[in-house]
Amino acid sequence: MFALLRKTAADVIALQEVLPKQRQDLEQNLSHYHWYGRGRNFGGGGEQCTIGVAPHLQVKNQGTFWLGSDPRLEGTVGWDACLPRICTWIELDPPGLLVANTHFDHLGAAARLHSAELLVSRFGSGPTVILGDFNATPTDPPLQILSKSFQDTLNWSEQPTYHEFGTLQDGPRIDYILTSPGLTVQHSEIIPEPQPYCSDHFAVQALI
Repeated sequence: MFALLRKTAADVIALQEVLPKQRQDLEQNLSHYHWYGRGRNFGGGGEQCTIGVAPHLQVKNQGTFWLGSDPRLEGTVGWDACLPRICTWIELDPPGLLVANTHFDHLGAAARLHSAELLVSRFGSGPTVILGDFNATPTDPPLQILSKSFQDTLNWSEQPTYHEFGTLQDGPRIDYILTSPGLTVQHSEIIPEPQPYCSDHFAVQALI
């Protein structure tokens, strides 16, 4: 994974399902990035939606909220989700760009739907990029809700992003980089990766 991230040389990295020990590994092995985010459990433990920021960018503000009816409640399990789900965000200054990283529930259909509505309500104005694993395909209701306010940078692609470490030959595309109106996408791609895979998903990237 470190080799893949170094090769991309991204200004902003968004990772899901990062455990505390893995967060330490990121800080030690990619120490030139500044890392943001906290765990989804009450008190900040458990999996994170971690954001890494290159040193030439300045973070003006940052935070994490829970995907539920009250986003302030730490560790909350929203709607019909089976696990706590979160969104971590940063605000870059300049240029005043907000970047959000999230992971929707894999079982709760209502939770995915309401999570999409929550993101639209929280990030409905200003230049915004939303990245993450939405556990939904481009034609599913959560993406239909998000597509009314954000552009899917990979809307040209039918290529799957979830492959379960190569065991799925035709898996779904459930990983996204979404941009608000006014941002120009110069390039986007699903990054090819040889075995052994560093994740059960392919990484996606965009030049915005």
